[in-house]
Amino acid sequence: MSKKIKYHELKEIVLKAVKNHLKKMKNESVSVLTTKVNPDNILQILEENNVPDGFYLSLDIDGYDFFVLEKILTKYKPELIISEINEKIPPPIKFTVNYDNDYFWDCSHYFGYSISMLEDLLDKYNYKIKRLD
Repeated sequence: MSKKIKYHELKEIVLKAVKNHLKKMKNESVSVLTTKVNPDNILQILEENNVPDGFYLSLDIDGYDFFVLEKILTKYKPELIISEINEKIPPPIKFTVNYDNDYFWDCSHYFGYSISMLEDLLDKYNYKIKRLD
């Protein structure tokens, strides 16, 4: 069972796996979830926290982000999606870390997914990439 979080007017929920970032992210307009997020629990977490369609999603869990985002998009239509990609994997290569609940990022370049995988997933749900940083 995940810890309940307060949902704010900004309509943003932050899903972050690295705990040392949490303190600087917490403020009145951002809800920070401290539960390990995976494809098996993400919909329940969003439902328990009354997250409506049209929320802003910032996804950076340094692992199987693709599968979490894919699961979210089966039920929700975020207004804005901010997602980390693995910039070391250039187009047209399609790459993602396979889902393994025991996976934790080891600070190597083996993490996340490629821009081509993101683009394919977004196309499937009628989203477009607007900006890369």
